[in-house]
Amino acid sequence: MRIVVIGDLQYQQGEEESVRATMRSIAALHPDLTVAMGDYGSHQSAGSEAGIKTVYDMLLECGGELRMLVGNHDLQIETGTGAGAVGSIERLVRSLCGVDSTHGVLEYAGFRLLFLSCDLQPKEQCICRQECYLTEESFQSLTQLLDARPGVPVIVFSHAPILGCGLQTVPNVHVRATNAFLDQNHNPGRWVNWIRSHPQIKLWFSAHYHLSPENPGALSRRYGVTFLGCGAPTSASRDGMHQSRMLEIAPHADSGKLAATVSIFDHDSGMPAQAAPVLVPLDPIHRPVPFQRPPAPIPTDSPSISCACNHVFRTACGKPLANGLAYRNGRLYAATDIGYLWEVDAIFGEAMGTWGLLGDNTDGLCLSENLLWRYDGNKLLVGDTGSPRRFARDPCDPEQIRYETFFPDSIIRLHPAAGGAVFVHTHGAVWLCRLEGDEIRKEGCNKALHAIPHNELRLHGGYLQVYVSQSAGWVTLMTGTPVSAYTVVANGNRSITAWVVSPGADHDLCFQNLEIHFLPLRL
Repeated sequence: MRIVVIGDLQYQQGEEESVRATMRSIAALHPDLTVAMGDYGSHQSAGSEAGIKTVYDMLLECGGELRMLVGNHDLQIETGTGAGAVGSIERLVRSLCGVDSTHGVLEYAGFRLLFLSCDLQPKEQCICRQECYLTEESFQSLTQLLDARPGVPVIVFSHAPILGCGLQTVPNVHVRATNAFLDQNHNPGRWVNWIRSHPQIKLWFSAHYHLSPENPGALSRRYGVTFLGCGAPTSASRDGMHQSRMLEIAPHADSGKLAATVSIFDHDSGMPAQAAPVLVPLDPIHRPVPFQRPPAPIPTDSPSISCACNHVFRTACGKPLANGLAYRNGRLYAATDIGYLWEVDAIFGEAMGTWGLLGDNTDGLCLSENLLWRYDGNKLLVGDTGSPRRFARDPCDPEQIRYETFFPDSIIRLHPAAGGAVFVHTHGAVWLCRLEGDEIRKEGCNKALHAIPHNELRLHGGYLQVYVSQSAGWVTLMTGTPVSAYTVVANGNRSITAWVVSPGADHDLCFQNLEIHFLPLRL
């Protein structure tokens, strides 16, 4: 069986003939099934029935059977306070494709194809109009479909990828808007749990990012599943390549066992891309035991300590600021020089949103219980880390809840105080500030500036240093990449756990979780 998987079909007005030419090039591949991954039409027609019908007519030129998913932009007129007729797009797609649901499954003897569309959000639950959302009813229905044939391999198609899949995101677009993953503002973690409890899932195709299949970040393997991103074969492509994926399901030439082979078709050249095909055996259901990498040792300039990196990942973008890193309950908060204050899920290694907009400034930050305090010059701001409205999603976001106050002098640093309060050190004084209602209350105090305690960390020349004792003094950790910021998670008598962040090679942020141990002195 041959399946062509087409990413987002968004295009500029006047580009229609080019899109039709792309469909004709797909027809030359003689697909048995074409899967369109959602987000259809020109900028002017996005989310309208006319836009859907126009793209449907184009897709008919591919030949073979057609399956259309619903993307987040297809629902943008109906979602939230939109004026579109509720349910009209979903009904139209069902009618055009002749299916009972925009979700569903196609059954075959040795495999199954499972389709996940976006659902319309209830108005009272709509936090981000462009979220790639599935209702609980759809989630349960898809679970029942999976459970109906538990021993048969499954290939999944969804408009957006899931949190933790490892595919490269577009931080300035989807992460900032909080629509990078399925159910990002509701319950994104349920999809990894879903995969873990259903080992029959072998491949997962998604679109949404407009990054071509040849992009190195469009392929990932996690939890025993191969995740594949699909680009936009139109001018909406973010990297200028116009490609689709081609999936062949057939017995493998060597083993004779059923396998899925995924290649890339380049529409500009009209030829398969040179990238090596991805081969995924559709064998009896099992999950390989994940390989546990031992902590990577980090050299030091002293035998008095040892250090290892337990976890490392890259996400978000910008250059991290020296006073701009904090950690609490599995979440990292990292400020960068482009104005974004990123909130990062340290478990999945993915940025989830920003507390500031491009052009905002954050000179430093501090966590005090469930409040995130940050400062810009002489301005102090605070927000609740548990609020669903904590992220800035639009240039003028009226929903973001934040409180601010000003000081006579510039702020130097922040330190947490009891009850969610914070000590604010300015050039002229030290203040104790707390949030009361919707107002920041501040009062002067005589707290001394921060002194260096035992087992303290500091940055020196881009490297992390540990203060071991009066005799040993500062010991340098040779972390390789110069460190921009750090935050201590736990500080015991014999060890320190800390997160450090450095600028990555591709303008992303590199986060490392370090375990520092103090060694007994050998006489």
